[in-house]
Amino acid sequence: MTNIKLLRYFALVAFTALTAIFFTACGDNGTTEPNDIDPNGDAQWITYNTSNSTINVDTVYTVSIDKNGNKWIGTPWDGIKQFNDKTWTTYSYETLGGIGGYISFFAEHIFVDAQNTLWFSGAIGILKYNGTWERYTKDNSGLMENDTRCCVVDAQGCKWIATKNGLIKFNDGNWTMYDSLNSDLPSNVYNIAVDNQDNKWIAANGGLCKFDGSTWTVYNANNSDLSTNFIYYVAVDNQNNKWISTYSQGIYKFDGTTWTKYDVSNSSIAGDDVEIITTDNQGNVWIGTREHGASKFNGSSWTTYNTENSGLQSNKINGIAVDGKGYVWFATNKGLSRLR
Repeated sequence: MTNIKLLRYFALVAFTALTAIFFTACGDNGTTEPNDIDPNGDAQWITYNTSNSTINVDTVYTVSIDKNGNKWIGTPWDGIKQFNDKTWTTYSYETLGGIGGYISFFAEHIFVDAQNTLWFSGAIGILKYNGTWERYTKDNSGLMENDTRCCVVDAQGCKWIATKNGLIKFNDGNWTMYDSLNSDLPSNVYNIAVDNQDNKWIAANGGLCKFDGSTWTVYNANNSDLSTNFIYYVAVDNQNNKWISTYSQGIYKFDGTTWTKYDVSNSSIAGDDVEIITTDNQGNVWIGTREHGASKFNGSSWTTYNTENSGLQSNKINGIAVDGKGYVWFATNKGLSRLR
């Protein structure tokens, strides 16, 4: 994963000057253009891409939805996009006056907190948006490095940031680094989720870790039913179950006591190569794979969506978000797809 990010980063640096000419600053609101496709939202499947939207690259890295129903996506080299179902707004290097640095072209994870503040993670630090933009880097904050993978906010307002060298906590100007030297946490952290008891669950190359604020608990192949120590993603549903991606060996459900594994050998999951997991308010679990599309699990049966049986334009699913209407949004390598 690190090598891929490095390649993307150097390509990003090389092309920044070229991509900047595609964006025209329009105050603090970015560049805004209307949506002319499916304005009434009637179609079952819609894909927004280079041919019908302001998305100027095929790949969409991530998608998240704020409290007002706005969709936010991260792209390589093409800025951060906001979509309110009627108009697109692009936040680019020029629009942000340089404050976003290259992260405005390289947001790989977007988190919306309880105050509707957005936190963008990427190759060059953390970008915060709550009506104004603010950037955190190793040069102006307690970040130990600029390459961040994920940022979430817990019930106390503390920010938790995943990096390849560990986990960073940020609150009220205080920064704390957790790594293998001062905790039981494996260093290489990929993703974080917070449960309804404010426990932090950390997906790492070394197992699944739980942190309750004082005690670390590490679940791995030696002390649990996990078949691997490489944990790539973790999500928490509304019943406080943890859903865990092993990246290449399917997923697990963990209710705090019992582990249940789902893979292609015992279920109709799309594939074992799960990269993203999202849960919705109806208790459905949505998974996205690297090569086999997406699946929905309602607790008893699986439904798979791919390029052969649905309106998905790509089987590479980078992100999934469900809006207030129950519509499902897929960030893919061929645009942003919506299932009504």
